[in-house]
Amino acid sequence: MKRATQESEKTPIACFIGWSNTGKTGFVEACTAELSARGVPAGAAKCVRHEGSFNLPGKDSSRYFAAGAESALVSETETVVSIRTPDGWDRPFLARLFPTARVVLVEGHLVDGALRVLVGGAAQDEAALKQPLAGFDVLVTRHETLAEQARKAGLRVYAPEQHRDFIDHWL
Repeated sequence: MKRATQESEKTPIACFIGWSNTGKTGFVEACTAELSARGVPAGAAKCVRHEGSFNLPGKDSSRYFAAGAESALVSETETVVSIRTPDGWDRPFLARLFPTARVVLVEGHLVDGALRVLVGGAAQDEAALKQPLAGFDVLVTRHETLAEQARKAGLRVYAPEQHRDFIDHWL
């Protein structure tokens, strides 16, 4: 277990925060595709604020899960694993989710020690962002006034189409 914890502490993690429809998913998707093209195994997690389940009521996998087991639904092309989410999930939880990933991207949740990316979407000033610039490392925006504000606050700034540059500077 100690080795797994040490490995999870080395794995680069980037967390993406922003309002709905600001481009978080598209940026994470573009980064994931680029990492894949470079041969870098990546994990991606989407944190949602609503209850959700892929376990359909009455199906075998949902019955196993309700009984207390970790369960999996396996087909010829994909596997969906259901496990319980721990309170305050963190790096070790992500390492458990993505044991072969060399990079992890998380949308909608901040993890201690991870790169913190704020995605601005249509925001043209800091007041329109989901959270203040303080506490973030990177801003994704195409609005130059907001970009300049972020640079003055010490953040790196990327346009949504600059996912390759983001990866080059991050890794």
